[in-house]
Amino acid sequence: MVRYHEGGRFCKKDEEWDRESAVFHLEHAADLGELEAIVGLGLMYSQLPHHILADVSLKETEENKTKGFDYLLKAAGAGDRQSMILVARAFDTGQNLSPDRSQDWPEALRWYSSALETTDCDEAGEYDGVQGEPRHVLLAREAEMLLAGGFRLEKDPQRAGDLYTQAAEAAMEALRGRLASQYYQRAEEAWAQAEE
Repeated sequence: MVRYHEGGRFCKKDEEWDRESAVFHLEHAADLGELEAIVGLGLMYSQLPHHILADVSLKETEENKTKGFDYLLKAAGAGDRQSMILVARAFDTGQNLSPDRSQDWPEALRWYSSALETTDCDEAGEYDGVQGEPRHVLLAREAEMLLAGGFRLEKDPQRAGDLYTQAAEAAMEALRGRLASQYYQRAEEAWAQAEE
């Protein structure tokens, strides 16, 4: 229904299509568990670029930010990798985090790890050829967080070193040799801290 609204199927020629009805139908689809609708609403309410109803923008309010983040959490829980990364970044940096939540690095680590374990297909069986962030970037961020500690996350230099090594291996697979060397060096530095 949303696509028909957007395509102008429910309006007369030279008339504007009904954006409010389209959002209503999108919310209804999301309530029924349609993953594309859940992701679309999460992005729309969070004031992030979205592909469905691309010319519709909603007011930036605390209520809408909370709704958007809740939709993104729901999409992440359903296996949408990009939503997992957005949720992890929100808990990591505090940006795009709903007002009723605060930075939480253990939660960010959980979502980064989930994104790393996710295959190319989401719960709906949709192939996502654009995997967003490369593995080495996510692994390195996990390592940085564990090396620094904070926001309810205990410092763990040993695990940080292990993650930097995994990031280096992933960077090598991605033909990023110089970056891999930097990750190996950071792993050594992290392990040196663990021995102290």
